[in-house]
Amino acid sequence: MSVHKQEPTTTTTTPTLTLMNHQDTPTVLLLGGCGGGCGGGVPGNHYSSGTNSDTTSPTHHHHFHLRPGLPVDSTTSVSRHQTTPVAVATLPEGDDITERVCESGNVRSCDAVVPAGMKGEDAVLLRDNVGGTFCDDMDGTIMTQEDVSDGMPRRLERVAQDGNLREEAIQVLKESAASLGVLLRFPLQNDVMKVAPLTLFPTVVPQHAIDAITDLQGATNLLMHRVSHDRHLLTTCLGPAASVDPFIRSLLAIHAQIDVDNQWELGLIRSDYILSQGNASSQGRMAYKQVEVNMIAVGMVGLGGKVGLLHERVQSFLDESEQNSNIRSTSASTGEPLTLYGEGLRIAYGCYRMHCKVAKKRPPILLIVVQEAPEQIVLDQRFVQTESGVPSLRRSFAQISASGRLDEDGCLFVEDREVAVVYYRTGYSPNQYKNNDWETRLLIEKSTAIKCPSVAHQLSGFKKIQQVLSRPEILSRYIPDTDTISRLRQTYMGQWDVSEPESQSKLEEALSNPDRFVLKPNREGGGNNFYGEDLVVKLKEVLGSDKAPEYILMELIDPVMQENYFIRPDKEPERLNTISEVSVFGVILAKNEQVVLNKSSKEIIVRVKSSSSYEGAICTGHACYGSVVSV
Repeated sequence: MSVHKQEPTTTTTTPTLTLMNHQDTPTVLLLGGCGGGCGGGVPGNHYSSGTNSDTTSPTHHHHFHLRPGLPVDSTTSVSRHQTTPVAVATLPEGDDITERVCESGNVRSCDAVVPAGMKGEDAVLLRDNVGGTFCDDMDGTIMTQEDVSDGMPRRLERVAQDGNLREEAIQVLKESAASLGVLLRFPLQNDVMKVAPLTLFPTVVPQHAIDAITDLQGATNLLMHRVSHDRHLLTTCLGPAASVDPFIRSLLAIHAQIDVDNQWELGLIRSDYILSQGNASSQGRMAYKQVEVNMIAVGMVGLGGKVGLLHERVQSFLDESEQNSNIRSTSASTGEPLTLYGEGLRIAYGCYRMHCKVAKKRPPILLIVVQEAPEQIVLDQRFVQTESGVPSLRRSFAQISASGRLDEDGCLFVEDREVAVVYYRTGYSPNQYKNNDWETRLLIEKSTAIKCPSVAHQLSGFKKIQQVLSRPEILSRYIPDTDTISRLRQTYMGQWDVSEPESQSKLEEALSNPDRFVLKPNREGGGNNFYGEDLVVKLKEVLGSDKAPEYILMELIDPVMQENYFIRPDKEPERLNTISEVSVFGVILAKNEQVVLNKSSKEIIVRVKSSSSYEGAICTGHACYGSVVSV
């Protein structure tokens, strides 16, 4: 996930809105405009998996729920956060204002939740704990976390103003991370590890938006599995790209030799999303938009799932250091995604033993296919390996090639150990195949071992397939339920094949307004996309050429941003405006239409990056592991 650089704007607007009580007496609420991204023509940001543009924002709707009868100061502006100063008019005791009744400026009718007795700097808007939600419908370039009752900005301002407190909070974070194994290799040496890049605070997200995407993951699991068994779709859609891309061509060549309908397959799937500001399609509510679906070498569940525990410790420390603090700490992470993936591998292992002939000598193994060089995220892999609870072996393609063989029943043996499940943590990029690695991949795919993923599952994750599935007539082939189709499509951004004539108008628009789009090749692993002027150069280069089928044009996502601190190895702490990309995890175990396991995690994992950077890789320090607190 990476974004286009943009200088922050200090432009503000102050729309006025009038609320009417039941006696038709107007009460006035002023909401300060947001810099960069709120309505009123203020320059804003638009993002996809790492992008941004500087363009006029659409009108944004601010929706608050009223808890009546609580007086506050009607004149003092709450200016603790420059982007969202607030002034609230006095609400007479006993008023019963319950309906949104008017529109004014760029702010839709707006109810306010006001705490009793709060004035001036303390006059913050809190969540309605009676019968409403608060932050669910609030949009703006910076979402003020104070407005969601967890007091994150209050903590952030405290550590910003008190250097000693900040250093101690960071020490709590780092030492907690080390104690839980949230470590990466820095540099790439076997015996050197450092604390992974982390945010100091959680990201605040609306619960309704999380529910919408976690509820869809089971359908996404099934969708991707069914697509992977549509041989005609895969070959037809990926064939043009394969003609000029040796990587896709090699995968399709293996796929042509495999009877995938007669094999058990395990999918450990991750769907990535960015929280988008409200628009007409979402009825003004913030909603998550899909960046991509990852089908191979899915990471983050081992390390990312522990960050909630780190933030819990940091916030407990900060709350305890403040006298008379009544700020609520976040709930600690349960590690559900890691548990889910361990369960998936364990059930697949048991499925192999139940349905396949097993040698009598020793129990079969889980074979984890890894890169030859030392890996930065080795602990993320080890946590999954340990969670599976089954005998396992980590080997590279070259090591598998040295001893790998199939017996007369098609069972795979490596170093004389029968392989029940093959779990790829490599193999998603062309540079990860050398010498005879393609022959080794074919050997594995021909075996009776359960692959995670199979070559068919991997092919279903290419950007071209994602683009095709954005069409409702294609989606309905695999998901018959119209409501599920509608909810899936609400998460999709517009996507167009650069080689198709019907894409011409969008390609012309992208050349004129490149900051509204991102150009993506058919690759996983990140760092391959084109933005801004680079997009224009690349698009002109490939248009009309045989390289055009390799690229997909995609609309950018208009993101919600929040302030946070980045804590990275060998760098000073940095306070930044950030964008969070959240991941939802799913697992599916099936043999064609015989699905024995289809589950998803309700707990999401977060990767956070600076709003001013194209890059979004954690291993390079451009992004950090984060956690969420929902409202």
